[in-house]
Amino acid sequence: MGEEVEIRVRIKNPGEAAKKLGEKAVFKEEIKQEDIYFTPEQKDFFEEKPTDKYLRIRKTVYQDKKTNEIGFHQCYFEEDGSLLYTEEHETEIEDSKKMTELLEKLGYRVKVRVTKKRRIYRYKGFELVLDKIEELGSFLEVEAREEVIGKPEKKKKKCFQILEDFDLNWEKAMDDGYPDMLLEKRG
Repeated sequence: MGEEVEIRVRIKNPGEAAKKLGEKAVFKEEIKQEDIYFTPEQKDFFEEKPTDKYLRIRKTVYQDKKTNEIGFHQCYFEEDGSLLYTEEHETEIEDSKKMTELLEKLGYRVKVRVTKKRRIYRYKGFELVLDKIEELGSFLEVEAREEVIGKPEKKKKKCFQILEDFDLNWEKAMDDGYPDMLLEKRG
């Protein structure tokens, strides 16, 4: 189990953002991901707002390999409704197609798929991920890695401080995840 503390902002000029990130942060890699989100037939996780549970299969294509994982995420929110942190339970799986079939046999159905290209950077103990999300546009996630010490509230504040180091043109994105944003956009 891991605890993820991150912020997400919408990037107005992704080319400029990539240039500024490249000047200060260490570029790690570019990957492609497809996230397949599931919900039980009897209780749709996405009907509750904010969505506080996600069950997903993630397929990742790296330059030299492909991986699959299944994950259950439980989200925790501040009093004002903004995301504070996510408790993540994830494990690698060999065959995403067979796992999808298994979940469907257990009464889960595919709710939404999120396809993205990600450019991953490291900076002062933080992971910065410049995302291009199909149908949604460009975003930057700033995540406090394990070496960042403190309670979730402190880590979240540090994420915003790191963001300010890059002088980017951004606007705050919804605290909902990409699947929620896609579902809202599609109506």
